[in-house]
Amino acid sequence: MGKTTAPAVSRRTLRDYLAGPRGPLPERLEIGKRLLAVMARRHEVGLAHGRLDADAVWLCGVRSFRVELDDDVPVSGVRERRASSDPELDRAADVQALGALLQALLSGDELPPGAASVIAAMADPAPSARFADARVAMNAFARAL
Repeated sequence: MGKTTAPAVSRRTLRDYLAGPRGPLPERLEIGKRLLAVMARRHEVGLAHGRLDADAVWLCGVRSFRVELDDDVPVSGVRERRASSDPELDRAADVQALGALLQALLSGDELPPGAASVIAAMADPAPSARFADARVAMNAFARAL
């Protein structure tokens, strides 16, 4: 019998994904929801990414996507960055970055009005206008869809 191998898993940044042909809305919504879930898990345990952008998000998979971050640190890892008073590492900055990434993923599509409002609140320049963390933002986004 010949040896079979699994297909290579594709891995590309969200920036690469956004530069390519526009994926269907359900796929882009799923990527956004998974990104929110990854950040929500981190924020729940007091972690922040601090430099979240389209180059920091990796999409892994062939037909479905798994979302990873560039620091590739599991929530239980030892190299995690704790949320701090440093503006680059706080959860509010992550929430604003999540809003910007969702805007890039979903711009030009007809979304429920509540979903568009949630994304706008996430991306608001004023930290006090944003959601407290990614878990709160994720739940609001899910309710709005």
